[in-house]
Amino acid sequence: MKKTTILFLSAVVMLMLAACNGASFKKTKTGLMYKIISNGKGDVVKNGQFLKIEFSQKLRDSVLGSSADRGPEYVKIDSASPSNYLNPAELFGKMRKGDSLVVVFEADSIRKIQGGLPPFLKAKDKIFLTVKALDIFKTEEEANKDRELAMVE
Repeated sequence: MKKTTILFLSAVVMLMLAACNGASFKKTKTGLMYKIISNGKGDVVKNGQFLKIEFSQKLRDSVLGSSADRGPEYVKIDSASPSNYLNPAELFGKMRKGDSLVVVFEADSIRKIQGGLPPFLKAKDKIFLTVKALDIFKTEEEANKDRELAMVE
């Protein structure tokens, strides 16, 4: 079920990207392209709270990484998170429960930062990270309780 949801979300994102050609994406100060898909309802996660997320990272037609096999991640929101091109954590603080985030890492920018590319990346490649905000927890205790319940299921 989780794999199907993530794959479906990734397919929808890819279709949106093809249709929009990247025109509706914003950029962080570091140049990271992103888009938040939101219904605008609910509160934005606040500093100190925990965001429960599912994610998938794709390159071309391959999944590089996903939370589908190991379950959701719990991320503490911290405005002091390092803000660099390869760290999308600064964007998590803009999300609401139910939002989806699409982040685009461009290989050319990765090459400039790292001084080269891993062998699986080509110069014009783009890596797409999709993140789904499943829930928001006010305390670490609430997040841990939810994590324990998820492990039992």
